[in-house]
Amino acid sequence: MDAASQQTNTKGPAGARPRSELDSRNERSETDQEQTSQPGAVEWIFAAVSAVLVLAMLGLLLYEALDQDVAFADFQAEQLQTERVGSRYLVRFRVTNRGDVTAATVLVEGTLKRGDASVETSVATFDYLPSRSEQRGGLLFSNDPAEYMLSLEAKGYSDP
Repeated sequence: MDAASQQTNTKGPAGARPRSELDSRNERSETDQEQTSQPGAVEWIFAAVSAVLVLAMLGLLLYEALDQDVAFADFQAEQLQTERVGSRYLVRFRVTNRGDVTAATVLVEGTLKRGDASVETSVATFDYLPSRSEQRGGLLFSNDPAEYMLSLEAKGYSDP
């Protein structure tokens, strides 16, 4: 036997072709691919956390969609101070939206009353009043509010 045939016989079973360097490199790369394709513990943890977050977000969206409570704006108007401005009286006030809905074109009416009779009315309009927020404004009267009972009331709003 010559040297080439001896090499063939010593490397594998009879009749098998000799293993070349290229074959052994291919086997190593397949082994490397198998090892790197298996997810590690860190990847499983991130996958689990991501899945929980996605499910929580979907659950919240579903809850909000099925929630039958009708949200509305809830206003409270409160007098802050009164001062004389020229020949008129300025009543400064604060209007608070305690509701869960943003309101637009909020109309606040101030009425000076003597008993049940309305003496004078003044109105102010707020362009925008977000939910859980407050705005300040003023109402002008010709009569002195100190001599009458002042009623402040939000009369209406529109959806933005």
